[in-house]
Amino acid sequence: MITKKLIGLLFLILTGFLSWQVYKLYGQKARLSDKVEKLEKETAALFQENQEVAQNIEYYKNPENLAKELKSKFDYKRPGEELYIIVPKK
Repeated sequence: MITKKLIGLLFLILTGFLSWQVYKLYGQKARLSDKVEKLEKETAALFQENQEVAQNIEYYKNPENLAKELKSKFDYKRPGEELYIIVPKK
C-alpha cells in the first residue's frame, strides 16, 4: 500500500518536474525565435546596405562620375575651368 502511494507520489513529482522543464524550453524557444527573426531582419538590411555601397564604389571608380559629384556637392573645379553659380530669381 505504501509503495503504491510512494510510486504515485514519485510519478506525480516527476510529471510536474518534466512539465516545468517543457514549459521552460518553450519559453526559451520563443525567445530564440524572436532573436533569430531580429537577426534575419538585420542581416537583410546589412545585405541591402552592402549592395548600395558596392554600387557606389562602382559608380565612383569612374573618374568622370567622381568629378561630377565633386563639382555638384563641393563647388570643385579643375585647373583651367571656370565656375559659374547661377542663382534662380525669387
